[in-house]
Parts: sequence; structure tokens; C-alpha cells
Amino acid sequence: MRQDRSKLKIAVLEDNTFYNKLLSNQIESFAKQLAEEKNCDVEVLSYTDVDDFLNDLDYTMDAVILDYYLGKGFTALDVIKKIRLYAKCCKVAVMSQAQNVFTSLHTLKLGASGFISKSDKYAIPRACFFVEDAMRSKLTPKFI
Repeated sequence: MRQDRSKLKIAVLEDNTFYNKLLSNQIESFAKQLAEEKNCDVEVLSYTDVDDFLNDLDYTMDAVILDYYLGKGFTALDVIKKIRLYAKCCKVAVMSQAQNVFTSLHTLKLGASGFISKSDKYAIPRACFFVEDAMRSKLTPKFI
């Protein structure tokens, strides 16, 4: 009898096309390597448009990495509120150029798991570690 493999569903929401591609490729490469080691599957979805992301958002989303300023008047705060409605257990990390305490604290208060400064030279590795943490959370057995 074949045991079903766990699947991790990750989304990147970044409106800058170049940075989106860079981040998504790194996340996908890292996540797929981890998934092989952990005998699970991973799907990385990439979005540059908030509406496309929100249309696809459902309870199966495990982790989201999103930019703070998203165009069309949306911010990460708007998106986090929607994620909490449809995917309550989803881990969220916000990446931004904005480096003020209000921005980071407000995203954490709304339920983000982390805040990553894009100007940090380790921003993309930090995003990869966020994905690793999300994967570990999903794959670790829960004891009551």
C-alpha cells in the first residue's frame, strides 16, 4: 500500500516582475531540494497581481511570502486579512523595502510569521529559511 506524500503549497506575491522571478526561482529550488530530503511534494506559485493571488487563495495554502506594497492600492495588511479568512494555518512572511517599526509590527500583529527587509543582503536566504520552517511545521507530527 502506497502512503500518500504530504504536499506543501507555497505562494510568492511580489508585484515587481524581476524580483518576483528571482525570489520564486530561489524558493522553488530550495523547497524542491528540501522536499526530496523529506519525502514530500512542494508546489510554488508565483503572482505579480493581487487579484490573481486572491482568486487562487484557499485553505490549502501553507506559506506565503509577500511584498508590503503591492500596487492597485493594496498592501500586505490587506492580503494578510484575506489569508486569515481563507487559510487560517498559513504562515506568512512579508518582504519590504520599508524599514520602519510600524510597518513590521503591524504586519506581525495581523498574523504574519515574519518580516524580511529587502535591503538585507540575506533577504532571499531568510525567505528560504522561512519556507523551511513552514515545511517543518507541516511535516512534524502534532501531539496532543
